[in-house]
Amino acid sequence: MKEHFKNGIKIFVSLFVLAFFASHDALGGYQSGTNNGYFWSLWTEDGLSGSVNYSNGDGGNYSVSWNCNGNFTCGKGWSSGDRNRIVGYNCGSYSQSGGGGSFAYYGWTRNPLIEYYVNEMWPGGRPTGSYVCSVNTDGANYDCYKSQRVNAPSIDGTQTFWQHYSTRSSKNSTGQNHTITVANHVNAWTSHGMNMGSDWSPAAILLTEAWGQSNGYSNASVWSAGSSGSSSSSSSSSSSSSSSSSSSSSSGGFNGKYSFIAQHSGKAVDVAGGGTSNGTNIQQWSYWSGNNNQRFQITHLGSGYHRISPVIATGQCIDVAGVSTSDGANIHTWAYGGGNNQQWSFHSNGSGKYQIRARHSGKCLDVDGISTADGANIHQWTCISGQGNQLFEVRSANSANTEVLSGDVKIFPNPAINGDFAINIAGNENESYSLTIYSLEGKIVYEINNLSSGVNEINSGLNKGIYFVQVNNKSLEIQKLIVK
Repeated sequence: MKEHFKNGIKIFVSLFVLAFFASHDALGGYQSGTNNGYFWSLWTEDGLSGSVNYSNGDGGNYSVSWNCNGNFTCGKGWSSGDRNRIVGYNCGSYSQSGGGGSFAYYGWTRNPLIEYYVNEMWPGGRPTGSYVCSVNTDGANYDCYKSQRVNAPSIDGTQTFWQHYSTRSSKNSTGQNHTITVANHVNAWTSHGMNMGSDWSPAAILLTEAWGQSNGYSNASVWSAGSSGSSSSSSSSSSSSSSSSSSSSSSGGFNGKYSFIAQHSGKAVDVAGGGTSNGTNIQQWSYWSGNNNQRFQITHLGSGYHRISPVIATGQCIDVAGVSTSDGANIHTWAYGGGNNQQWSFHSNGSGKYQIRARHSGKCLDVDGISTADGANIHQWTCISGQGNQLFEVRSANSANTEVLSGDVKIFPNPAINGDFAINIAGNENESYSLTIYSLEGKIVYEINNLSSGVNEINSGLNKGIYFVQVNNKSLEIQKLIVK
């Protein structure tokens, strides 16, 4: 972990993004600003050679590619730190060859001057220092370290200061929503003598850092997932005000086929990719009436507890991975064995929505990070009264699935060969339509505009796999596409 903030940089401004290039000449500097309401920064050390190409995307998104020799830091976040912040993030991709580095939540405090990291991923050797303690938070174990920097560059010039950091026991995953509950790390540090400064005004960002001779690429998005200092904080806070019992007692009235619609997003609990094997992930996805991925058989087991089985795999059930009682434990499907981590109770909020609680832990089904995106992960978290990402409409879903949901849009042939297919849109000949294709991970892989009613031939060039096709102007209808 190296020096981070200095002054001055060469900057190239395009029409839509800010992109920064470190030339092959000796170069060093620091630049920052705001983009879509987020603070961003890029720093390169004196003497760095090669290229560092940084750009800001929509919302809290940024990307950086590099091929250089030297140290740089960059990222997006907030103009000041906050010990109670819950950071939400999704790193779509992260790779690095050569050198060292880290993907982390990062910032400084003053009085005293402290540089801090929460390391989520790294390219080579795991970031360590003088071991102090460990902390379990956000579904993972972290080891806490400290390291002193003597007469080193800092945000206040050359100083001697301490670095405090937590490093996950194993690297976190890409392509999924995650949280970092900052207070849990700070509390662990301070309880073991690693005191933070009283001034949290310096910036804090979701960081990509590299040093030495290296090349790589990172693309990530950051957002606020709440505050651990408030009873209305995000479900991602393991130090929030505690679970609420204000909802009514569990219901034993559910028997039959149902879909679960999240209050905060209007999207449905979904079996990822229609998988039927043990360990298939449970996620959130746009609701399609009658889609079997989103239909579940609820069987009342007595005493207010229920088995919840996907209709596409009735021998399986919704299961808390590893019988974990931790916040952030993943929800997936598994063969039903009668375990308490496979039994659920429904608790009404009095307005037709329900918390769905695991019997073994008492914790709630929760859409990670209060995300409204397709593909957002569903895990268990401490129940919080009124939290929209923990409240679900339990909607009757007794009708069988059909390939064409409303008859307005038809795809053929399906499966498609080499990504070539036709789509028939039953609409007004004076209207124009657009088509978007998503991967199972929710990423846009193909788009086309100005389609007309009737038959349109599509040459998508997609690889083999399962995709989802969305046509606008037709009630945002979504259908599954299989490419062989």
